[in-house]
Amino acid sequence: DDATIPKGWKSRTDGKQKFLLSPDGKECKSRREAIKHMVVSHFEESQIDEMKSFLGLDGWQDNSNLPRGWKMKRKQRNIFVLSKEGDFFLSYIQGWTFIQKNKEKFSNEEIDRYKSCFVRSNIPRGNKDDSWVSDDVKVPAGWKTKCDGFMTSVKSRQGVIFKSRRIALMHLVKSEALEKDISKMRECLAFDGWKEDSLLPKSWKWKKKSNATIFCSAEGTLLDTKQKAIAFMNSDERFSKEDEDKITNLGLGVSSKHSNRTVPTWVDNDVSVPKGWKASTENLVPVQAPFIQDETVPSGWRSRVVTL
Repeated sequence: DDATIPKGWKSRTDGKQKFLLSPDGKECKSRREAIKHMVVSHFEESQIDEMKSFLGLDGWQDNSNLPRGWKMKRKQRNIFVLSKEGDFFLSYIQGWTFIQKNKEKFSNEEIDRYKSCFVRSNIPRGNKDDSWVSDDVKVPAGWKTKCDGFMTSVKSRQGVIFKSRRIALMHLVKSEALEKDISKMRECLAFDGWKEDSLLPKSWKWKKKSNATIFCSAEGTLLDTKQKAIAFMNSDERFSKEDEDKITNLGLGVSSKHSNRTVPTWVDNDVSVPKGWKASTENLVPVQAPFIQDETVPSGWRSRVVTL
């Protein structure tokens, strides 16, 4: 009996995330995903509205400047947008792209209000801005860049401005842009300090920020800790346990590309160790293998070998 979902639905939790089971047997990872399923499966409008009434529990809020039935949510520095039909957008700009492609679904008033409140605010004030630079090396062809001395913004061919190449990549993926533009933008992430590593999934990047390692997924999603990267993988069936283990071991010396292991100089006849042994005074970086299933530890536990 869960009072936060419509009658006929069921819920379960794994301790971290709540899952919903629809009356027709579809498991959904969130109320938002449940609404999308209900719309596609032609549930009754009253049932869909009931599920929407619980979205506030997930942080979704109404905004009078959004189209009718749309909602928005703030999470740290990000703003997400949700359409009436349950379409999820990672930014106001992605929502705007959807509106432009589906103008027949919206009134002129809704379109003008959305553009005025959420799109123009991303365009520099003034009639003209000559500080944008056409540089096809650092962005896809036809795009422009502008650096304020600290951060580089990018502008699309349509004049839409993004605060970083990573956010622009998210937009390109979500809007199903040309693959050559998506690939080029991923490549250009290197200009923002993002690096590749053989331990990461295909098209993922990483970089150091302060003392932390942060990650950028193939779609541009920012994951600012290893724990969040692993949780992201755990929620997506495209990734395996091996991928999660590789993330865990990133930077620990197991990658030949980034290994800092020192080859020691061993000394004979050291009185501090038994006869026949050797000693070294050098600081060694341990090489840690991935965690594996091990019959010598309790069920559910894993082990790994650390080699000096």
